[in-house]
Amino acid sequence: MERPDLGKPFVKPGKTARLVARTQSIEEANRVAEEYQLKGFETYINKTSRGSVSIYEVWATKEPDVLTGEGKFME
Repeated sequence: MERPDLGKPFVKPGKTARLVARTQSIEEANRVAEEYQLKGFETYINKTSRGSVSIYEVWATKEPDVLTGEGKFME
């Protein structure tokens, strides 16, 4: 069951996205996004508001490499 409070990032067909961080600080969200970008992931920061509180979700996505398995999220 999907949680209605989670934002939906824009993801192109053929890619998978994973929520990698949730924080109230845009600086922290940017730091996490940059860390994943250096690893080759595309990142999206989704802002959701609940009253006066802003929550920033960092989503990472990468096209999976079918031959090597690189780019897949490890469990």
